[in-house]
Amino acid sequence: MSVDAATSALWAPGDYDYQAVVVKGTEEHTVEVGSLKILVNLRTLPQGYDSRTHAQKMLDAIIALEESRATKEESEYLIGTGPTSRHLKHLTPNELLIWRRHYQVEVEQEKQQELLKEGNNPGNTIKVQF
Repeated sequence: MSVDAATSALWAPGDYDYQAVVVKGTEEHTVEVGSLKILVNLRTLPQGYDSRTHAQKMLDAIIALEESRATKEESEYLIGTGPTSRHLKHLTPNELLIWRRHYQVEVEQEKQQELLKEGNNPGNTIKVQF
């Protein structure tokens, strides 16, 4: 199967399944079944595009703030929603630790989900034999 670049450029990134079928009269034969992953075309993204998830960005910002190397943008990130939201730079050390743990767990869960999607073992399986 072959698709020209102009056609595939219009396809949205994501996971897809396909099925190739040959038809002759009333006969139908499936000749191929599979799946494919269409990735984001990095050449079409705006300059400075950041592919990290929200959780990874927040974790990186918290670590940078703790190490006194946060950029102005990172220290202005908001934690929480609504009237209770606060800028990272205004959190106490204890609050930073709590949020760091929260985002570490979230990032780890994202990594495990990605491994599962790719068909790999996320490493959190305990095997028992009786």
